[in-house]
Amino acid sequence: MKRGFTIRQKILLSFFVLIAVYGGYGLYNIFILNQNSAIIQNIQKVVDPSFDAIKDFKLLVERSQRLTIGWIYTPQTKEEKDQLKAIQDIEYPKLKENLQTLMKNWSDTSQIAKIDSVFKDFEGFIQLQKKEVMEKILSVQDQEGEMILNMTILVEDRINPQARNIIGKLNRIEQYKRQEKEKAQNNLLTSSRNLTVQIIVLIAIVIVIGIAVAFTLTANIVQPITYINKVISQLSKGELPEDKRTRFRRDEIGEIASSVDNLIRGLRSTSEFADAIGQGMFRKEFQPLSDKDVLGNALIRMRDNLEKVAEQDSIRNWKAEGVSKFADLLRQYSENLDELADQIISNLVKKLGANQGGLFIVTKEGEEEYLRLAACYAWDKKKYLEQKVYRSDGLTGQAWQEQASIYLTEVPNNYVTITSGLGHTNPRSILIVPLKANEQVFGVVEIASITEIEPYKREFVEQIAESIASTIFTVQNRQETERLLTESRTFAEQMKNQEELLRQNVEALQEAQEEMERNNLLTMERETILQSTHMVFRLSRKFTINEVNELASNLLYYAPEELVGMNISEIFSKESVFEEMKLTISRNEFWSGITTVKAKGGDEVLVKITAGSLGTGMGNINKYIIFMDNINEIRLLQN
Repeated sequence: MKRGFTIRQKILLSFFVLIAVYGGYGLYNIFILNQNSAIIQNIQKVVDPSFDAIKDFKLLVERSQRLTIGWIYTPQTKEEKDQLKAIQDIEYPKLKENLQTLMKNWSDTSQIAKIDSVFKDFEGFIQLQKKEVMEKILSVQDQEGEMILNMTILVEDRINPQARNIIGKLNRIEQYKRQEKEKAQNNLLTSSRNLTVQIIVLIAIVIVIGIAVAFTLTANIVQPITYINKVISQLSKGELPEDKRTRFRRDEIGEIASSVDNLIRGLRSTSEFADAIGQGMFRKEFQPLSDKDVLGNALIRMRDNLEKVAEQDSIRNWKAEGVSKFADLLRQYSENLDELADQIISNLVKKLGANQGGLFIVTKEGEEEYLRLAACYAWDKKKYLEQKVYRSDGLTGQAWQEQASIYLTEVPNNYVTITSGLGHTNPRSILIVPLKANEQVFGVVEIASITEIEPYKREFVEQIAESIASTIFTVQNRQETERLLTESRTFAEQMKNQEELLRQNVEALQEAQEEMERNNLLTMERETILQSTHMVFRLSRKFTINEVNELASNLLYYAPEELVGMNISEIFSKESVFEEMKLTISRNEFWSGITTVKAKGGDEVLVKITAGSLGTGMGNINKYIIFMDNINEIRLLQN
């Protein structure tokens, strides 16, 4: 059985085939031919049409000039006039459009600018034709006398010079295009000559290089294959060969050897990366062998997941440690509110890694309710040290009003300044959290930092805010209870003193009561004497009789119910005396005098009157009292 080709034979055969393929470098020739074809196409589609179009443009200008002069000096048929109009309205626009299409492929921008200038000049020439010739010379009669003289001057001064100028510019552009065409043809010939020489030289070089490369690669292929065999044998046993950084030639076998060498380095790097992950070194750099490196990418995903879990554990531990620490603080400093606030804000700022902080507590003074800065840390907001913060005042008052946290990363200028030994700066972020429990805000904490505050730190502040609020509420209640207890003790002491004073007063009152009873007895005796010797009238504010004694009823012959409700003025005989008495006792003064009063039957009784005010005591319906002493009998005895 015949043996197949050896590796050497296969490689030699491959390289001979490669030599033949390299001979196909004639593709270069195709490239050159394509370039030549492009030159030819440019000549055919751009250069020649442009050259012809410019020649046509010259002829168009000359025809336009000739027809314009003929319009002036000789009678023109309608057909000739239509030719001039066709040049203006049809032929020139079509020629211009054709040239503009060709100009898009011109490489020389200066020539484009020149042809644009020609367009502009010719369009001005057309306007001159229309306004100065076609519109003024409408019939044969217009071609006489002074009109012809003026038109001659127009032809010599304007029409012919403008036409010559346009034709001169077109001649220069035509000459340039002729040179451009000749240059392209020369380049085409030169390229064709060079192509033949380059093909011969290139084929010779490719053949020499192919033979040299074939023998060189054949001589050096055994070493890489031996290295590959050794490495694969070690890998099959689970060993990682030493990385000797062996250099290989840049051929197929060399690439295989290099790939194996890269595989060894990749496996070693992967092994070290896996060990680092096992030791918790999640920040270790690692580069997969490729985007499709299954093991490497799986390790990266595992590293990322483990790092995320570790970060979450770290955050949970950080929060748990913070909650425990602040729980201890809340228990330890629950006796004094200001000391508690100072401990809370200083430890909170340090815990968050912030720079400044303030703790405000809701304070009530009667009907007034406001926020008081109870404690601060590295704070320089003097306005809060000197003023009260009410609902909706600034961001702090807004957080209190809305019972919602506020986090700002665009802090207004001069809102607060962070001061250090290096100077002053504005914070980068502000966190304001209401201390809320049972839907009631007991305070507000405000934190300022020169860095952004991470979301988990903001969540931590909101988490402990309720505990702080509950503790503030408890401490406030305790302080209020202690205050009330102190007041109660003071009040009890006062009550005890007042009880002793009351006892003394009771004893004095009993003595006074006994004295009063004696005085009342005496008063009653006097009242009895007065009731039996004097007529007594008790009057209201309007001087109506509220009460009357029996003696007055008997002497005036009225029944008591007849007198009650009667105005006292009705029994006075003289109204002037009554008015004098009324005026006097209305001023809370006493009045006395002698006058006559009328009895029921019309008899007059002479009486001595003493009247005065009773005062305005509670439930006292009697404002005035009048004593009348009957002196009628005394007068009779005197008579």
